[in-house]
Amino acid sequence: MFYGGSPSPPAELITSKAECGLVRGYQELFIKHGAISDFVRGTLWGMQHDWPGLKTCIEQAFTDAGEQRSEAMAVLIDELQEILCREDEWSPPDDLLRWLWDQVVATPDFDHFKYNHGWNLDQIVGKLGKVPITWLPEALRIRAAQPDDEDLGRTDSPSCLLPLLAPLSEETVGDLDVQDAVAKLCALLVETPLMRHWLPELLARLDPLGLEVPHRIAAMAEQASLESTLRPFCKVALYYGVGTPAWRRVARTAFQTAASFSKEEREDVYDSVSETGRMSWQSEVGKVPQIFIDAVEAAERGLTEETEDIFVPFWRWRLERKKDELRRQEENLKEVVWD
Repeated sequence: MFYGGSPSPPAELITSKAECGLVRGYQELFIKHGAISDFVRGTLWGMQHDWPGLKTCIEQAFTDAGEQRSEAMAVLIDELQEILCREDEWSPPDDLLRWLWDQVVATPDFDHFKYNHGWNLDQIVGKLGKVPITWLPEALRIRAAQPDDEDLGRTDSPSCLLPLLAPLSEETVGDLDVQDAVAKLCALLVETPLMRHWLPELLARLDPLGLEVPHRIAAMAEQASLESTLRPFCKVALYYGVGTPAWRRVARTAFQTAASFSKEEREDVYDSVSETGRMSWQSEVGKVPQIFIDAVEAAERGLTEETEDIFVPFWRWRLERKKDELRRQEENLKEVVWD
């Protein structure tokens, strides 16, 4: 393809307003023939000419892209990285980051981009900066409203957006707009089953230092009256890691709230704050995987070193749980040996 091919178009094309207008003028033809990716590849390099007009053209093409949107978005990311890394005096438009974010948010199956186009995303973020957390609440609502489509696929978890987002830091956590955004995100956690599935990991990854999210989640957990309503807050704690200060902040309130629950419900709470239900490991043939031995030892240390009474029942439960898992592994190993 002459326009948008690899390598990049020569400077004569990039700086030619007439050439840019010529390619854009064939937009309907590209759409008619299902060549959305080629249209993006053939026009994005001219973004220094009539940027508002180019945005409109690409947005219209994406609207008609259907199942081609993911492929076209991949082309946009790859081409944009190359454009931003050109060594010339051109500066990107001020609203380019916001526009790119809007296109990403509207792309349902974005999760694979961090694996297949992660380097280019990193380069783009290096040039444009990261997306502020204040843009995220609206983005979540947009993605939640996207219907599952047989052709377009199921909308990915918003965790796929993390490579583009600026996490909370000691420098930003005091900003009132940031605090308001965190409050909105925490409130979304209890809105719908989809949000309860999406948000626990995202909240922990956005605030890895536990500067704001844990105390807000703990305050919400204090108001829970049932194990089922307490569970989403426990899941947030889970992603901070058992025993960490952020985990303890949420778990302490969860255990206090669950004190009046039945034994079975309390153990469900213990499970929610400590188990993802996913495990993977490697081991030598004929040996118990070390991960199960380490888990028992970690639970024993947790129980021995615990100084707060409210956590002691949890560590006792966890120690028995890990011992049971280790026993099952040892029994499975015996069966394999005898077979």
